Amino acid sequence: MKIVFIAVSLMLLLSGCAEKKDPDYYLQHPDKLVKEYRYCNSLPVSKAEAMPDCVAAKRSFDDIRQYIPEAVNGMVFGNKILQAQIELAQLVDEQDKLHSNDPKLEEIQKSIEELKHQIAARFAVLRLQSAL
Repeated sequence: MKIVFIAVSLMLLLSGCAEKKDPDYYLQHPDKLVKEYRYCNSLPVSKAEAMPDCVAAKRSFDDIRQYIPEAVNGMVFGNKILQAQIELAQLVDEQDKLHSNDPKLEEIQKSIEELKHQIAARFAVLRLQSAL
């Protein structure tokens, strides 16, 4: 019985140490995104679609890809990041002023999450450019 308990505890400990590779992970680690994306593209489509890491890498790559053309002009791209951050700050400020039962709260929270994701994707483009 002790051996079973130790084995289960060890498995839980090891699974807790594994790094979660969701789309946000890949936005923070674009170098790993590139490697995973290339690996997943080398697999049959059905196999890649069944692997959570490949699904997350593809989603992150698709998110980043839409901002790459904007990054050609660094000044404009930087201004878009700055504008998104200003808009995010304004939304957070507005959210803080609302009561928890306000019908606008859910819409504002959704907009905040979308802006955070857009900002993260744009920064991932910058990280990719600096890595190349």
